[in-house]
Amino acid sequence: MEDIKYIEEGNLDNINDCECNTLLVKDLKDKEKVLDAILQVANVGICITNEEGVFVLVNEAYCRIYGYTQEELIGKPFTIVLPPEDKDLALSSYRYSMQNNKKAKNESKVINKKGQFLQVYITADQLMKEDGKKIRVTTVTDITTVKEVNHKLDIMTQGLLNAREGIVFTSSDPTNIIFVNDAFFKITGFDNDDLIKAKNSLVEMGVCNIDFYNYILSRLKENGFWEGEITGVKKNKDKYMAELTIRTIKSISGKITNYLGIISEVIYKKNVEKKIEFLKNYNSITNLPNRQVFEENLSKVIESAGPQEKLALIMIDINKFRNVNEAFGFNIGDKLLKAVGYRIRNKINNEDLLAYLGEDDFGILLKGIKDENIVLSIAEELFKALSIKYVIDKNEIAISCSIGICVYNHEGNNSESLISKAEKAIIEAKKQGNNPILLYTEEMNKRLCRRLRIENDIKYCIENKEIFLVYQPQIELEEEKVVGVEALLRWKHPSYGFIPPSEFITIAEEIGIISEIGNWVFEKAFSEAVKLQKMGRPPLNISVNLSPLQLKQNNFFEGFMKNIEKSGINPNLVELEITEGTMVQNLEKAIVIFNELKEQGIKIAIDDFGTGYSSLGCLRKIPINKLKIDRSFITDFKNDFEGSIITKTIIDMAKNLGFKVIAEGAETEEQIQYLKSNGCDEVQGYFYSMPLLAEELEAFLEKHTEK
Repeated sequence: MEDIKYIEEGNLDNINDCECNTLLVKDLKDKEKVLDAILQVANVGICITNEEGVFVLVNEAYCRIYGYTQEELIGKPFTIVLPPEDKDLALSSYRYSMQNNKKAKNESKVINKKGQFLQVYITADQLMKEDGKKIRVTTVTDITTVKEVNHKLDIMTQGLLNAREGIVFTSSDPTNIIFVNDAFFKITGFDNDDLIKAKNSLVEMGVCNIDFYNYILSRLKENGFWEGEITGVKKNKDKYMAELTIRTIKSISGKITNYLGIISEVIYKKNVEKKIEFLKNYNSITNLPNRQVFEENLSKVIESAGPQEKLALIMIDINKFRNVNEAFGFNIGDKLLKAVGYRIRNKINNEDLLAYLGEDDFGILLKGIKDENIVLSIAEELFKALSIKYVIDKNEIAISCSIGICVYNHEGNNSESLISKAEKAIIEAKKQGNNPILLYTEEMNKRLCRRLRIENDIKYCIENKEIFLVYQPQIELEEEKVVGVEALLRWKHPSYGFIPPSEFITIAEEIGIISEIGNWVFEKAFSEAVKLQKMGRPPLNISVNLSPLQLKQNNFFEGFMKNIEKSGINPNLVELEITEGTMVQNLEKAIVIFNELKEQGIKIAIDDFGTGYSSLGCLRKIPINKLKIDRSFITDFKNDFEGSIITKTIIDMAKNLGFKVIAEGAETEEQIQYLKSNGCDEVQGYFYSMPLLAEELEAFLEKHTEK
């Protein structure tokens, strides 16, 4: 073997040219077969590369590691098994090692045929062939699984080391402790030096006495585990309570190899339980009792209240608290809630119960109240205190609140009804806006119940066919002929009868169904107008009202035009009535939409003109055709000099701007003559006609045409 530095396929043929005998040739071939067999059966991957780094030989183990066949590797550069980003550097390093006869021992990241990354351990060395050329022999061991296992072990070790519970491992001898985490030392008060000195470790480190220790061992032999509470003694002789669990660890053959002990100090557990109990009853942000505790205490106070004892419930709602969270973040919002709770507590007695009810609501139970005026006085003080500017983390924050009050009157009130009534008072206070403090009354309850019923029922008014349209004729004053009608929406509620549009339309806007109702109005008004024309009536302008929320729809123009196309009405006969408020809300968008409508021939009228806050600048920007004078200005021309002057001014201004003018609410001959003499173009009102159903309008038109 010493005479052979390298055997390469094909070299033996040249031996015959040498002065070697046949026996030597046979011996060398036999040795070559032996070496090849050893190479192929080896578990370690082995490869031989030439000076250029090209594979000359690879064994089966090498192929298994990388997933290639021998044919796929022989003649290829060794960089085939490296990630693309590492190839250039590896080839440069290879050439340097070959030139300088450098050995290699290192871990490396490689890639197999499937594109999976592996971790391998590599050893390599150079050999010189007889012809003077160098080769490199490399062994490769796949350590991917080993690395993964080691990584998992590291994670587990860190978990054990940093666990809150004390953890102890022993060998098969329970007195021989082989691992202890820091928590164990912290619980027992002993250190590592004490552990080394201890013979019967658990006993000498104060976990238990010898008798109890022997009892635990007997249970372990029977059941394989033991758990229970113990009384231990710390190094400083202080006693402590702990929960101890010990389990046996066995090999596959069933032989005990280790013992695992877990010790948890009861004081920590008690603290956790105490914290859980606190969070169950108190809010962690404000440290105030939560709603559940508040309701339970309120029920107890009501049950124990004497016949003459008066109680009062005050509920405080922070207005638009969401805006604070959005503007300053939830951390500032939480601190604001805590500050609000602090201010409330400073304004009430210690015996009064204060609670945080969730979101932006606080509840206060006042005891020993003499009369309602005292409660109102306390509420006013609270309102003033909470309205003072807050400075939180250098942020200045101003808030307002709504306060609802309910006084306990011993008449069937329980905690649930008291809270409900106070909440209703808050809702009413928010609705009124100008009165942030309200005391619950039965009249208020009736209003709220009515509103809640309307909010619910209006969602089904179209489906139940409860809404309908009436049409009020619009009269051209000069010739007293009908030139158009205004479509007015009506709702006959099954319980409340006719509900004023001013009431139910506002609710429809608030709950987000005004667009659905508005589309129904457009479709119905346009179809009935076309129906009248088909019956031979002259074409009339049809005026429909538009809510500002409808105008905010992204596809309003397209939807409106679809209703016109569906009905077949001439767009030149359609007039949209908008209020001044609608006009100035999102003015830029309104200008775009109204110009698009104008291009289609649709006219725009400003409703209730003079009662809003539009400017001449707005009137110039929007393609308006008509101004409608509000009825409040023409009610009594004799006694309302100011109203008559405003009416005349509106008419003159409209004429100068090129607008038509119509007045609504005309009911007397005197009003008609005044409007006519001052140049008003059209009127509508009871003087000529009340709003009419479609069939009544047909009769009116026939009669008016004959006249």
